[in-house]
Amino acid sequence: MTNSSRAKGKCSIKIMPSVSWPKLVPYDKLISYIKKIDFNENIIDMAPEFCLGLLNGEEANGTYRELEEFGLKLAEMFIVIDQALGSKSFFNHLGSDKYHFRLAIGADGAPFGKDDEATAWLISCLNVASHIASPNQNFLIAGANCSETHVCMQRVEIRESEVAKLKIACQNFFNANSLLLRVSPTVWTIGYAIPYHGQILYEKYGLGLGLNSMQGREAKRVKLSQYARHSTHSTRWRLVLRHDL
Repeated sequence: MTNSSRAKGKCSIKIMPSVSWPKLVPYDKLISYIKKIDFNENIIDMAPEFCLGLLNGEEANGTYRELEEFGLKLAEMFIVIDQALGSKSFFNHLGSDKYHFRLAIGADGAPFGKDDEATAWLISCLNVASHIASPNQNFLIAGANCSETHVCMQRVEIRESEVAKLKIACQNFFNANSLLLRVSPTVWTIGYAIPYHGQILYEKYGLGLGLNSMQGREAKRVKLSQYARHSTHSTRWRLVLRHDL
């Protein structure tokens, strides 16, 4: 606001004739407005479902999307893009039936940088070919304030009989390598460490250990960090998922 030399009182600052200087919006009002927007998205808190029965120190704040629901949305989006681009489309059917989608899921153990313990799970469509290297073709499906080795990040349903089968399969793998090839640290780990660790997890949590498909998402980290820049630590994943689509 400035004083007018021609009139008493105050008048607004003008960038150019008839164009006023934009007003600053307080952050709390901006976030309140964003939260009211209906994105037609079902973003779910992770703790009530994946942290039940865990100690207080083992609980993790995070959110996720239903994979099937989100996967169908992605498929619909790529079909529309492919049909709109026509002969210039980058969509590759990879020798399969038309619109037979192939998806890859990977975890990023440091989405906000190596000094901030968090884990993000991302999904990408292999049918986009070289475009998969772009952060715009990797979509966030889950994130939590914990390491990628946390039990809620790697849990799978399992039965005691399956733990026994795992032990037998790993032992057979080790024996075959011992007789026909050679035993390396990796072979020993598969033969003894994995079934032993799996047994401990089953006895402690009643769950199995999911082997992660680790994929680098370096470019995606920049975008996720920008989305979470002005959020609180405990609520940042809900804000990030609302932005990332």
